[in-house]
Amino acid sequence: MKNLNLDRRSKYTRKMIRHSFLQLLEEKPLGKITVKEICEKADINRATFYAHYEDVYDLLNKIEEEFYQEVLLSVSNMEQGNYTGILPLEILKKIRENEELCKAMFSKYGDKEFLARMMYFARADSLNAWRKLYPDMEEKRLEWLYEFIVNGCEGIIRSWAVNGFLAEPEAIAEFMAQMFRSCVQGMEMGAKGSDPSYIGV
Repeated sequence: MKNLNLDRRSKYTRKMIRHSFLQLLEEKPLGKITVKEICEKADINRATFYAHYEDVYDLLNKIEEEFYQEVLLSVSNMEQGNYTGILPLEILKKIRENEELCKAMFSKYGDKEFLARMMYFARADSLNAWRKLYPDMEEKRLEWLYEFIVNGCEGIIRSWAVNGFLAEPEAIAEFMAQMFRSCVQGMEMGAKGSDPSYIGV
């Protein structure tokens, strides 16, 4: 029972540290957040903080890594029917479930690479699915298409987060799937009237 109570207390402490850190991250850049500020917000002493984390950067890294592991687990358990063609619905659900974390990370002072890394979890699955759907499309065109769609989806997800996750994950997933289909249709229509090997860039 004693060990159980200690474990609960430790989990609660980490939760408060992270909550305080994410609040500060929405207010100022990472480099200006101090351990002292986090401790004051979390109502703990510095020794307690250092019992769990080496410094502010270690705290951020562990928060991100734990979230990525959650996302990878959810994607590995994903049913094929939930695949949207660009980003698995499970990732969108995880983003919404972790609202406080993702709002802070997508904010002005958050980690700019946080969402980008998440988007690329589905890259291999997306390209494999697209190769089967569009066997005549050149590989480099498929890759360019993925980069184009991913950047658009990042903007949609950031807006979704900043505005309080008002839309359902299913609605966001369907909109992104529509974007993908529209882009492919446009490419196919354009290819009919020109040499398919020509790239006007």
